[in-house]
Amino acid sequence: LVYTALDALAWARYGDEVPDVKERFLRFCNEYLLNDGQLRCAALDLYSARCAMLHCLGWESRLSEKGHAKAVVYAFGPGQSRAIEMLEHKSPGRFVDVNADELASALEVAYERVRAEAVASPSLLARLQQAEGKQFASVPPQLAQLMAEHPTGFPVELLADPSEATSLYRASISFSL
Repeated sequence: LVYTALDALAWARYGDEVPDVKERFLRFCNEYLLNDGQLRCAALDLYSARCAMLHCLGWESRLSEKGHAKAVVYAFGPGQSRAIEMLEHKSPGRFVDVNADELASALEVAYERVRAEAVASPSLLARLQQAEGKQFASVPPQLAQLMAEHPTGFPVELLADPSEATSLYRASISFSL
């Protein structure tokens, strides 16, 4: 979800000014997430991790496989991952340690910065409001009950038009000011 939020914030912040998803993500990370030195990774490492999660459901993306970015190894709680030492010993320079708690905290700080900027920027505020409108779908209470009771989460076979199911699976990232 952190990577989804970063993508969404990057879009909201830069919109059509930076149409390429990768460039927008990198710019946002460099300007809002990595500017204080708290995280010990590069924006490209985070983009690679985002791609690995989104496209490969794993830890390695094409960028890290080709050596253009480091593969992210996550640590939780205080300190760094113990696995990073073994991985670095076996494959020096291919991995970077990212503390998941610090990443989530950096995201919160970045979000608050964007939110504060929106107060002074009508175009940014409009993009945030546009994004909020795209992120939520209304689910009638009866359908929500069916979804909760169904083993896969949604009884698609009950819809007159199964293509309607996609509109019910939107991310719920709130940009409320």
